[in-house]
Amino acid sequence: MLTIPEADFLALTLSSVFVIILLIAFTGALFLEKHRSKLAILSGVMAALLLGVMVFALATPFIFPP
Repeated sequence: MLTIPEADFLALTLSSVFVIILLIAFTGALFLEKHRSKLAILSGVMAALLLGVMVFALATPFIFPP
């Protein structure tokens, strides 16, 4: 079972990785016409995963007891 600081660090790490991938995919979708559809799908998936991580970060105090 995770403690609250460990869960916060996990959320921070995952959100940082997802934001970097999201920015790379989004800028690639803007400028690379050949791979635009794949990168647009990847941007959407990363945005959804990032939203999930943010919900997890907000729910951490309720999931893991202090």
